[in-house]
Amino acid sequence: SYAAENNFDLIISHHPIIFKAQKAMTLKNNVQRKTIALIKNNISAFSFHTRLDAAQNGVNDVLAGKLQLQNVRTFGNETEVIGRIGTLSEKLTLFQFAEYVKNVLNSDSVKFAGNFDGEVSNIAVVGGDGKDFVFDALRAGADTYITGRASYNIMEDASEIGINIIEAGHYFTEFPVCGELSRVIKEILPEAYAEIFDSNAIREV
Repeated sequence: SYAAENNFDLIISHHPIIFKAQKAMTLKNNVQRKTIALIKNNISAFSFHTRLDAAQNGVNDVLAGKLQLQNVRTFGNETEVIGRIGTLSEKLTLFQFAEYVKNVLNSDSVKFAGNFDGEVSNIAVVGGDGKDFVFDALRAGADTYITGRASYNIMEDASEIGINIIEAGHYFTEFPVCGELSRVIKEILPEAYAEIFDSNAIREV
């Protein structure tokens, strides 16, 4: 509704508006209502999702840059090479680094598990729901893995697996890429007006 009320003609988002195939287009569910509203108001939508995770200067490059990781390279599994891994300029304890991540990403809170007594230096990141990449991060040489959302079981087993895990929030690990998208739009179309809309509907107390 914000885009329609303010006469925008294009929405660029990370998460697709239509995530699962729709068999009809009625007003019966939220996805279909949003789609109909876009059509009625002549608003286009570009949603990149996993392609933006993997892309150069995408979600995970921007996340690695925001955390000031050095010597950044890619990692992933056989089907998706979307993660980034790099090093810190100085070694920190897990607690110090978790606090740093919270402050840099402006997260409401972070959860962390692993070796509380050791130092961290090799950091892997996958923004959003990255629970499936924990072992890929470990194989890539990470001692610490940051993602938006990890499963309870993998967090519980982190110290036995041999990797620290920091869960920094799905939204907070993906939102930084919006600034890069805005920059690219202005570079391509200097006359265009681009605005970053805070779509986070989840709050913590």
